[in-house]
Amino acid sequence: MNKALRFACLLIFSICLFTCIPTQAKNANVSNESHIENTYRQKDSLIDKINNLQQKQDELKSQYKDLSDIAKFNIDQYHDNIEQYHEETTSTINFYSLLITIVVTIAIGLAGILFPIWFNNKNEKQFDTKIEDLGIKIKGFQDNLKEVEELKVEIQKDRDSIIKLQKIIESDKKKAQEAAIKSQAIQYFTEALKEKDPNKQIELFNRAIKLNPDFFEAYYNRGIVKFYLNQNAAAIEDYDKAIELNPKYAGAYYNRGIAKFHLNKTEEAMQDYDKAIELDPNHAKAYCNKGEVYFKLGQYEDALQCYEKARILNPKSKAAYCNIGNANLKLGKYPEAIEDYDKALAIDPDLTEAYDNRKEAQDKLNEEGKA
Repeated sequence: MNKALRFACLLIFSICLFTCIPTQAKNANVSNESHIENTYRQKDSLIDKINNLQQKQDELKSQYKDLSDIAKFNIDQYHDNIEQYHEETTSTINFYSLLITIVVTIAIGLAGILFPIWFNNKNEKQFDTKIEDLGIKIKGFQDNLKEVEELKVEIQKDRDSIIKLQKIIESDKKKAQEAAIKSQAIQYFTEALKEKDPNKQIELFNRAIKLNPDFFEAYYNRGIVKFYLNQNAAAIEDYDKAIELNPKYAGAYYNRGIAKFHLNKTEEAMQDYDKAIELDPNHAKAYCNKGEVYFKLGQYEDALQCYEKARILNPKSKAAYCNIGNANLKLGKYPEAIEDYDKALAIDPDLTEAYDNRKEAQDKLNEEGKA
């Protein structure tokens, strides 16, 4: 407050000073005495003003003090009101906080109960939808799986078919190669049958057998050629191989029997003839050659029966009639023998053996007539 009063005084003094300066300027010609008097008057006036200001300052101090007391009272009362309001507000806040806590707790509890129900209902619908979608997908997957299984079966069938086809192709290829080899062997075999030279025949049969080791006809015919070359033992080996490859072929037994007969293996020869007849009951030559075994053994009646069987099977067999004549000749049946020889010559007029044996039978018959 003192600072404000001092500031006011200085302000008034400054105003008066600046006010006097122009006046002094205007009255420069006035005497110094007048000037001094005016100055003193102004000074007194100024002091009065200061005293007035001082008095006003005291009044203001008094008013300020009263106002300060009033303000202090109001402030204290305000603080009391604030404290009371704070207490009431705190109590209210605590009440509402408790209330809010209770409400929130109840809400959370209800939410904890209702939300799962709502969520479950919602999820249940979504779950049902997803289950339906999953069922559709599973059905589609099962259908696809079934198609895949069917496709696998078809693929396996195709694979098996391909494997079978490959095997067939390989087999056909092998068969084709074997057929080509056999064809070449047959060509050598055919050339051998046409060949007149027996040695060349054997060479061609050898080539055929080399290409086809199971070519039983080649063994059989090579045995025949060796037989005519008087190689009976070698011929028997070829007949053995032919019989091994084809045990049902009667001709191999028949020709082996002939080769054995020429080696004086009459018993083995008889067995081969019997086997040939067993395989081919109409084998006339086998009966005829079996008769020759009996004839060689001096069993002329048995021989005659075999010859007769051969004649029945082949009425045009000159060998059958000639052999019957020989048996009858040995049995002393000369007229029957002559008749048989005649029949043989009727079939083959160049059959020298029939001429010779018929002459012998005629001579024997003539001798009986003389006796």
